[in-house]
Amino acid sequence: MEKLVEVSDEVVPIDFVLGTKCRATVRLRSLSATASIAFKVQTSSPHKFLVNPPTGLIPPLTQTTIQIILKPQPQIPSSFPRSTDDRFLIHTARVGSGHPGTITSWTYDVKLKVVFVNPFLLRHAVNTGDCDAVRSMIKVQRMLLADLSTREAESLYRVANRLDNSGDMVSLLLRARLKVELMGCKTHLVFK
Repeated sequence: MEKLVEVSDEVVPIDFVLGTKCRATVRLRSLSATASIAFKVQTSSPHKFLVNPPTGLIPPLTQTTIQIILKPQPQIPSSFPRSTDDRFLIHTARVGSGHPGTITSWTYDVKLKVVFVNPFLLRHAVNTGDCDAVRSMIKVQRMLLADLSTREAESLYRVANRLDNSGDMVSLLLRARLKVELMGCKTHLVFK
């Protein structure tokens, strides 16, 4: 099957905030030089997500955007950063030239995965001593630690120091360039 569109990223990072509608934007670009491409987006979790627009038409060699919207959630995701339950499929088709509204056949071109990231989830993972989740979040969102304020970074460092696995967690955070003031010296330690 011929690939008809490409996406800006096959991983959709949702900046998760408890009890708040969260949005992520995905760009779809037509790979066809001659025909418009119809698309429709399906989610594995329609009770949690909306897509705007859920269907559409992309003129040849142009792009459009879709918005993935997470409805307000009352609790932390059961798995993060990578969601094991939430996925999207983007079905695409060439629009028939004889009749512009005719879809000849749908194919699924793109699978999108969902990851939940942000300082709130990072702090939760540090609080629970989950080094794997912290490592994964930093890998997915490289600027996560750099974007923390000095106060947030120092608070995270203090929490990590109180854990049973504090050595592992502190080392992980410092290797990922957590900026903290140690004994009055502003620093970020880098290990090789």
